[in-house]
Amino acid sequence: MDEKAIKTMPPQEKEELEKVHVKEKEKLDEKAIKTMPPQEKEELEKVHVFEAWCKRCGICVAFCPTGALTSDENGLPVLTYPEKCTQCMLCELRCPDFAITVRKKERKKEQPKIESKNE
Repeated sequence: MDEKAIKTMPPQEKEELEKVHVKEKEKLDEKAIKTMPPQEKEELEKVHVFEAWCKRCGICVAFCPTGALTSDENGLPVLTYPEKCTQCMLCELRCPDFAITVRKKERKKEQPKIESKNE
């Protein structure tokens, strides 16, 4: 679709097109992540599921307060909406098999305050 056609579209259609584009981009990102070496992959993930340990009970998905975790077609938990994940750790705490871990939030380093002495 060319730019001229997009510019003349009604706003609602533009929004739908944007949503489709974002979903396609997310799928590409997921493919790139799946092909990464395991150590690099774990560093990027907010939530990591150890597939071999997971019995696919759905407890982590049920306790996710933001709906960031969903189950795939096999019942395996997937962080479908990483932007919604607050890293609250409820999924990790509730998992009976210790199959899920949440990366701790990175805290912003505060710059030391320099106090000037007024004479």
